[in-house]
Amino acid sequence: MSFCAPGIQCSILEPCNNTCSSNQSVCIINSCCSPKSVCIPVIATRFCRQGWFSTGNMTIARWGHTASILSDGKVLISGGSNNSAHLNNAELYDPLTGMWTRTGNLNYTRYEHTATVLTNGKVLVISNFFNIPELYDPVTGLWTPTGNMINGRYMYTASPLSNGKVLVAGGAGVTAELYDPLTNNWTSTGNMTYSRYLHTATVLSNGKVLVTGGIFGNITLNTAELYDPSTEIWTPTSNLTYTHYQHKASVLSNGSVLIVQEWGWWDYLNKTELYDPTTGTWSTPFTDLASVQYIRIRAVFPDGKMLITDAVNTDHLYDPSTGIWMSLGNISDMPQGYTPCLLNDGKLLASGGFNINNTVTTNASLFY
Repeated sequence: MSFCAPGIQCSILEPCNNTCSSNQSVCIINSCCSPKSVCIPVIATRFCRQGWFSTGNMTIARWGHTASILSDGKVLISGGSNNSAHLNNAELYDPLTGMWTRTGNLNYTRYEHTATVLTNGKVLVISNFFNIPELYDPVTGLWTPTGNMINGRYMYTASPLSNGKVLVAGGAGVTAELYDPLTNNWTSTGNMTYSRYLHTATVLSNGKVLVTGGIFGNITLNTAELYDPSTEIWTPTSNLTYTHYQHKASVLSNGSVLIVQEWGWWDYLNKTELYDPTTGTWSTPFTDLASVQYIRIRAVFPDGKMLITDAVNTDHLYDPSTGIWMSLGNISDMPQGYTPCLLNDGKLLASGGFNINNTVTTNASLFY
């Protein structure tokens, strides 16, 4: 079980190593006293709530939409599909109130698109095959078309760089291009080493972008490469141990990059691997993921923990550093195909998706 404890002056508490001298206290690694463990009276603690909790419904049923955290902490939901048509409407979620409100409509319908928050606070939206992006202004709540892309792309990646520009790569041969918010113009940048789509692009702590896996023609790739914004040059880095496509890539708090499959049968799960930017090498330390069959990775948190759903629709929280699984119970009422968004307070917002009867939903829930 997990305990939540209040902030208490650490010097007055008994230090501990798993056990306390009094059976009225519990040994806790308290965030105020970390990394020391201290004994806190049980009466001052409570069991932490952990799991899914409803947070109101969206104004429109949708899936295949985007969820972007704005500078004020609100979440912008844009586009998607209701199964009968692609959508051009948008709405805002306020984590402080749990309320949903409509905002300005996009100029074009968008589905399975990308939405990138810029350093100026605006949001750049790009769609597959469609080279006319547009910008959302949180101040006015309005959308305006911006400069046309050089290429229409399919299952590309869009990465915000430290210089404020956005790198869009893949889905159109080996080409890549940059969006400059200061000029609203697109310019070609260096070509990738490999043509790919359904890959990942991850901005590292050193500002470079790590691109992994994907598909070339009918071939699934295990190649990886780095883009350097200062030189606009792509260079190969070590190949992954396994081929990957439609996978997840997450930067952990120590700067390493965790690659996991979105879903798969048990033999897929040994394909989880870790990239070390300091050495440019891959390792496969988390092979015990195979203990749960047919999983769906819901989210990867900055500390490396993963929210996973198994074949019988039970949620687990998995800690790869310890190999420990925590069962969170059955989630049969949670929609499939929802859009996840990690909020500033560490909670996970899940919006939209579709129920078991394929009905698109307005449901929204928080995991914490």
